[in-house]
Amino acid sequence: MICKYLIYLLTLIISCIPFNGYSQDFPKSDSLINVFKTIKEDTNKFKLLDLLFNQYINTHPDTALNYAHRQQGIAKIIIDLPDQQTGSKRLATALNNIVHVHWLQGNYPEALKFCFEKLKIHEQIKDKPGIAQTLSNIGLIYQNLGDYPKTLKHYLQALEINKELRDTVSIATVLGNIGSLYNDQEDHTLALKYYFEALEIDKVVGNKNGIARHLVNIGNIYREFADEAKSRQDTVGSDSLYINALKHYFDALELAKELDLKNGIAIILGNIGIVYSNQANAAKSRKDITESDFLNQKALKHYILALEIARVLGEKVGIARHLANIGAMYTKQAKSISDIDLQKEKYKEAEKYLKESLAINREIGKISGVMYAYQLLSTHYTETNHYLLALQYHKQYSAIKDTIFNENSEKQIVEMETKYETDKKEKEISLLKNEKEIQDLEIARQEAEFNRQKVLRNSIIGGLLLLLVIVYLLYKRYVAKQRARLLQKEKDEILAKQQLLDQRNTHQKELLDSILKTQEEERKRIAAELHDGLGNTLSTAKLNLDGLQNEYQALDQAKQTMYKNSVSLLDNACKDVRTISHNMMPGALVKLGLIPALRDFLDKLKQSGKFEIDFSNYGLEARMDETIEIVLYRIIQEIFNNIIKHSEAKQVSVQIFKHENTLNLMVEDDGKGFDLEKVKGQNGLGVNNIESRVEFLKGKIEYDSKPGKGTNIIIVIPVS
Repeated sequence: MICKYLIYLLTLIISCIPFNGYSQDFPKSDSLINVFKTIKEDTNKFKLLDLLFNQYINTHPDTALNYAHRQQGIAKIIIDLPDQQTGSKRLATALNNIVHVHWLQGNYPEALKFCFEKLKIHEQIKDKPGIAQTLSNIGLIYQNLGDYPKTLKHYLQALEINKELRDTVSIATVLGNIGSLYNDQEDHTLALKYYFEALEIDKVVGNKNGIARHLVNIGNIYREFADEAKSRQDTVGSDSLYINALKHYFDALELAKELDLKNGIAIILGNIGIVYSNQANAAKSRKDITESDFLNQKALKHYILALEIARVLGEKVGIARHLANIGAMYTKQAKSISDIDLQKEKYKEAEKYLKESLAINREIGKISGVMYAYQLLSTHYTETNHYLLALQYHKQYSAIKDTIFNENSEKQIVEMETKYETDKKEKEISLLKNEKEIQDLEIARQEAEFNRQKVLRNSIIGGLLLLLVIVYLLYKRYVAKQRARLLQKEKDEILAKQQLLDQRNTHQKELLDSILKTQEEERKRIAAELHDGLGNTLSTAKLNLDGLQNEYQALDQAKQTMYKNSVSLLDNACKDVRTISHNMMPGALVKLGLIPALRDFLDKLKQSGKFEIDFSNYGLEARMDETIEIVLYRIIQEIFNNIIKHSEAKQVSVQIFKHENTLNLMVEDDGKGFDLEKVKGQNGLGVNNIESRVEFLKGKIEYDSKPGKGTNIIIVIPVS
């Protein structure tokens, strides 16, 4: 059974070749990928893949999806092991990551499929929080597909479980989703009630992500109310409501930037653009053309910024929405262009954006987006005097709007019709299968008669062929035995050479171990002698000179100068002794351990002003064996000697983290890099010195450096 798991894991690893995209933008992600190569346990690989997924989800979702599917593969191995509960939760996490990417990309059918697979896992292990979260996500997907009855059903199921669990954050999230559903159904008053209820809960628990989301939704409602007030020609009311909407949007934008919610930033920028556009319309109705043009330009700027972010994220829903808004803005701006040719170009550009928006909404199945694109295209063709096209798009817009709330019953009819057609086709296939079986039996009978007649003739031919095969096999067996003897002889010779080489390597390693230990002991002894012997002697001499201070004034000018020089020389000698003693064996390393000694060493390097140093330490609270600490300290000293002498770096990152019985050291710099093959043939960079110390600790070292691309050194050392 274990063998089966190992074979499956090997197949998985071979198939999951590391993704080669955007590596230059993410040095920390590269470090994680390098660590991933050194980790053997499935659980640790799963956790590291989760970190990589979170690194890439907001910038490169396709790369994130690659890591999520690799998580899914590892989780399917873990789930069959004794700890099934943990394995199931890991698989649910992987599926949730896959759903997240498909949601961002607007691929709702795929997101829904993986959501239901995830829900089944949570139900099997009776994980109520997971069930509630997945039900809420399913409702959200149905809402984007325009299936409102199923949306509300899943939201209410999720809300009931969250209330049972007293999960206030999740309760607020579902209340906000229900508010969004009522907003889509144009019941703005009820939507606002749910939004404020959700906002108050998230403010109490300090959930900034939820607060930002509810602020955006409340801003949307105030914008709708402002549009209604404007349609009633209530200028004062609409202006006040637009300002209120903008206030909520800008508050949400500040939180989204603080939390680095790139998709949220794009949505808010688009909504701000809509408010500016509507304010521009109000200004135009007041004959304030200058203000109207200014607001339209501000709106267009926000639409374009939102579109750029959505394109980087690959978020198709947002791309379609921002394209539609830009197209509508170009249609509006074209009306005020007096030059006919320029006006036609602007209208043509607007049509391109609107049709692209419609195509994307159709592709991802977002019904509300399709309806919005139809409405804008109808307006566009009315403005360009293409009344037949305007009427066609208006009819399509009206048809979706009139039927959107009855779509659930229509889907049930379609499902019943599909079932009926499927049953009908299955019966037809069964009938055809029976007829084919009769024909196959007749053909088989004829073939049997023909084969019987061929048996006698073929038996003679077969006997001769069998005899030839036997002779051939005997010959091959003889040749194979001879070859096997030769191979065994060569293998024995190779084995003997390898044993001799292993003995030589073992001897060399033992010799190296002895040299390094002796070297460090001698350093420690000399450091102690310098500090306790020569240091004390120099301090005593200085005290004696200080004792002559009373006779200082009686000396002539030349002797006073000689006295001052003597005191200064003694001070410098004391400092030099302390420095040499510290470099040979730092006191912090012996007394406090590796991490304090490294901090002291790196702080002194920082003070030189040659480069910035970023140092981080994870999981290394307790002290290690003194020999390991000393050798690691010497390795880092040697690395920084090379950086100072050769790299010309401006930024250096040092990371040390310990996981179970493994210590990982990573040093990265942005210097000029080097060609490793050329350096190994030289003695100037100290590479051999570093490698010998790593080998002494039974560790491994990897270099990632090219001329002009900086250097990344990764050292992995086993510790107990």
